Amino acid sequence: MIRTKSTRIALPLLMGTLLMLMVLSLGCAPTIEPELAVGSLGEQIDEADTAADTRAVETLFTFDSGSSGSDGALILETPGMVDFFAMFPDADNIYHFTAITVAAGVTVDMSGVLQPPVHWLASGHVQIDGYIDLNGQHGHGDSGTIANSLPGAGGFMGGQGNFLAAPAQHGAGPGRGLRGTTGGGAGHTIDGIGYYSNSGSAYGNEFVLPLIGGSGGGGSYSSSVSDKRGGGGAGGGALLIASSSSVQINGTITAEGGDAGDAIYDGGGGSGGALRIIAPLIDGSGSLFAGRGNGKNNGGHGSHGRIRLEAFRHDFNGTVNPPLTLSTPGRVFLPTEVTPIRITHIGGVAVPENPVGGFNPADVTINASGETILEIEARGIPVGVIPVIELVTSSGNTVVATSSPLVGSVLTSTATATVTIPSGFSQFTVQADWSP
Repeated sequence: MIRTKSTRIALPLLMGTLLMLMVLSLGCAPTIEPELAVGSLGEQIDEADTAADTRAVETLFTFDSGSSGSDGALILETPGMVDFFAMFPDADNIYHFTAITVAAGVTVDMSGVLQPPVHWLASGHVQIDGYIDLNGQHGHGDSGTIANSLPGAGGFMGGQGNFLAAPAQHGAGPGRGLRGTTGGGAGHTIDGIGYYSNSGSAYGNEFVLPLIGGSGGGGSYSSSVSDKRGGGGAGGGALLIASSSSVQINGTITAEGGDAGDAIYDGGGGSGGALRIIAPLIDGSGSLFAGRGNGKNNGGHGSHGRIRLEAFRHDFNGTVNPPLTLSTPGRVFLPTEVTPIRITHIGGVAVPENPVGGFNPADVTINASGETILEIEARGIPVGVIPVIELVTSSGNTVVATSSPLVGSVLTSTATATVTIPSGFSQFTVQADWSP
């Protein structure tokens, strides 16, 4: 029996963009440009400069974070460590605050967890003077506890290294590093580094939309079951802070990829995560980090992550790594009204419209291995575009296939693909890519 998990969520077509697809648990982020403000921005900001209160910019421009205020105010003032998800559990990690304060001396721990990306929406002011930790864990060495390294919230695990009878693993995530004699570094903004053609690929976009964290580095592999080798670092997490008023950061927010474990043969580094901050005014002198995890002893380095600040007035003058992208405020979330492309049937078995992304149970179960027909449906995508399907098996092998060209109309089109599916669990992604 084959249990095949289809993980697909697609993006609505926005005019003048290159469209790609993301998936729930392992996807490709879209290259989608948010709706940026237009007009004589410089002249209006100059007007704000003459105001007695620099926060007058908030009244000259409006941005709606989308917060309903239903979670009240997040006030963390007592020095020490805060296990955020233990204190504030939430199914989708989308929080609706009225205001946010993280005082100096407070560390908000969102690292070493398997959690979705975190969205802090606030109707009022956001003040970050403490430390917010979404770093990925380092990979294991060739002694001690052997386990997958865990990411920051919204990131992906690092692959376990070869250890006695346990084989090495690939990292997880859309830019995962692959296992190898030394593990491949995970990709994100650019491809990771790998010395055995096992680096992870770049993914996502400069708009950090949708929000997705860093990927895991690959573990070090050996054909000898007696070898002990290093594991890959985990990916940095993903955090969005959106305020309808203003954001001031004098503390530190970090979503760095984990380093490879220390071993004679190392895994790859995890890639940095994603930080996106949106408000009419962003200021402060703090630090924002989404750097790469490093490989050791010829293990591949991961890619840096992404940092994006969106404001009508940018007064933040702190420390950043990697370099940030500046913009005026765009949409907080992608529209969800339309699903432009999806796999509708696998081997004649219908795929749920909203797959949950898990294996217990799988989204689809079929009873035959070998060549299987996939049926694809698209909306809002030009006919003639050829979708690409990627299948990742539970053992880490990857199969890439193309479908027939989309036929029909731009309103509704279809295609089919034939893919050889092995026994066991598999994950699917489907993407459409074209130039406008």
